[in-house]
Amino acid sequence: MKNADYDLRIISIFEKKMARKNPNEQIAAAREMLARAQARQRQVDTRVKIVTGALALGWLRKDPRAARAFLAHIQANPVRDQDAELLAELFTELRAIILTAQQQSQANHVS
Repeated sequence: MKNADYDLRIISIFEKKMARKNPNEQIAAAREMLARAQARQRQVDTRVKIVTGALALGWLRKDPRAARAFLAHIQANPVRDQDAELLAELFTELRAIILTAQQQSQANHVS
């Protein structure tokens, strides 16, 4: 409900300001307000991506099966070269996690 109250206050302020402006000024003000809202939405989207990425990384580092599935997905759906370069260290880390889990599994079967 907090966001709805905030939105209503913004609309009320916007309407009061608009009443004092000519149509061209109203259009310019509306465009500025839209640009600010779009910038805020991009910030929220970026934060969601960061948090989601952090959660996914934590999961991939703890679950070798998830790491294996992730790498298989990347192999089947390659990322852009620049992204692959950025993620190369992570891919190496995940391969090591998978290898370690396989070695531990084999050791447990031998014992």
